[in-house]
Amino acid sequence: MKRDNIYRFSLQFGADTASRIRAGECLERLGNKKSAVVVSALNEYLDRHPEFENETVHVQIETAEAMRKEQLEKMIRNIVQEQISRAGGSIAGQPEEETDDLDADIEKMLGNLEMFQ
Repeated sequence: MKRDNIYRFSLQFGADTASRIRAGECLERLGNKKSAVVVSALNEYLDRHPEFENETVHVQIETAEAMRKEQLEKMIRNIVQEQISRAGGSIAGQPEEETDDLDADIEKMLGNLEMFQ
């Protein structure tokens, strides 16, 4: 709502997804500086999507929940296990030293996932 040449809005959303929690925590930390960040972020978005400024456009924004790190790690472990099984081996059937090496390699790979976030 615009009144006395000032825009006033109330923003509320649930803390029910990782992306909403991330956004909410960021806004919490910003304190009284939320407006500057929201204006900057929205203008950057509008620069990339000028169609949203057309009054006749129906805006529908869909968001997809990002995969949690635990889910991604489980998926990677399953893929590695599947590939080893297809190659004729199995982690359970390997000597303990080789299994430890493989586990260490997987842990190192999973540790590098932070780069992609």
